[in-house]
Amino acid sequence: MKIFARLYFGIVIILVAVMLISSLILIRTSLNKNIDSAIENSVKRHEIIQSLLRSNIIIVTRDKLADKENICMASQRTQTSEDTELTVLIGDTVAYGDPSFESDLKDVEEGIVRYEIKTIKHDPYIECASAFSMRNVRYTCVTRTNINNIIESNNSLRHTCRIVYVVSIVAGTVFAFVFSLYITRPIMRLSEATEAISKGDYSHRIDVVTNDEMGQLTQAYNSMSDTIREKMIALENSVTSKEDFIAAFAHETKTPITGIIGYADLLYQGKLHDNEINDAAGVILSEAERLQSLSSKLLELTDLDRSSSAIMIEQISSSDIEHDLANLYRIESERRGIDISIQLGEGYFWADYALIRLVITNLIDNAMKAETKQVTVTGNLMTDDHFMITVEDNGIGIPADKVSRVKEAFYMVDKSRSRAENGVGLGLTLCDRIIRLHGGTMDIVSKEGEGTRIELKLPNKLDKESTR
Repeated sequence: MKIFARLYFGIVIILVAVMLISSLILIRTSLNKNIDSAIENSVKRHEIIQSLLRSNIIIVTRDKLADKENICMASQRTQTSEDTELTVLIGDTVAYGDPSFESDLKDVEEGIVRYEIKTIKHDPYIECASAFSMRNVRYTCVTRTNINNIIESNNSLRHTCRIVYVVSIVAGTVFAFVFSLYITRPIMRLSEATEAISKGDYSHRIDVVTNDEMGQLTQAYNSMSDTIREKMIALENSVTSKEDFIAAFAHETKTPITGIIGYADLLYQGKLHDNEINDAAGVILSEAERLQSLSSKLLELTDLDRSSSAIMIEQISSSDIEHDLANLYRIESERRGIDISIQLGEGYFWADYALIRLVITNLIDNAMKAETKQVTVTGNLMTDDHFMITVEDNGIGIPADKVSRVKEAFYMVDKSRSRAENGVGLGLTLCDRIIRLHGGTMDIVSKEGEGTRIELKLPNKLDKESTR
């Protein structure tokens, strides 16, 4: 049974039970209260009638015999209300009232008033009896009060309760239906949304209309859906990236392998002359070095991914790495005729020294390959708790439509020039990965024909969460 049905029928059953029990209690309580009040009034009235009967008997029998006729006369003078029937017995003989009178109370003890409720000719009565003696004669006074009006009032109350009961049940049933629908509608929407997700529709969302637990559950569901969608997009991007990586890898290895096989085959068949043999060997050597460079870069990326949680984070002085790089490129700068200026200034940042050094050297090497005449490396401590390292050149630059792709694996802006330099298109991919492992960012700004500026933003305080 669905939640809606369970909730609806549960409310209806509880409503029926509560209304029924309440009605029965109300009717029973009202009847008992009215009967108790009628008994109390009947007993009081009986005591008054008995006192009046005694007085009338004394008056009537003052100088006469206490016979049936005189007692009947005294009883007639005592009978003052048509609602109450009076019966007077002398001993066991009826002196006044119904001659066929029978009662279980006629043997009542003197000095007390006894009563009982009984039905006579289909009408309910309260019968009260008491006894007293005068001049050695025992008198029994019995009064009967009709309480049919109480029963009729109770029946009227029952009829009213039936009407109220039916109206309440009908109204309650409608309310239960609306209330159950209101409560379960968010659950049904969640069920529909979950089914949509199971069918692959990860964009399905639910409008949040309440601030209660169901609203919180809806918000949690939407958040879960967003997370699933993000994970699915990330997974799809990862799959696409891997497919692109494999395709690019196959493409990058195909050319050198083809060249190596072709020239090796010519050498094997002995079809080349002496000068051609040297050229073929040179091509084979060049393509083999390219494959070696490719495998080295791939190993660096693989090792970096495997040991990302074990990088040696330490506080690095910018002046230390400045001196290191300046000594490294002093001879290379003179050999190539390129002005390499390294001024990192004063400051500290948290990083793995070897990896950051690898990033900066990669960027400087890329700048030197870009036909630049000057490479400038600067560093500054920023006000947002980060240290900024900038590598800038005035080389050929990168076309605007290709800047966003230069971090992709195997992507090369000028493939002929990159291959001539034994490039494999993994340098910037490796750099970007290293910077992200440190919790930093690498931004590339370039303009074709004017040069390129790469900004490395590194934390200058230890943040374990950002370096994971």
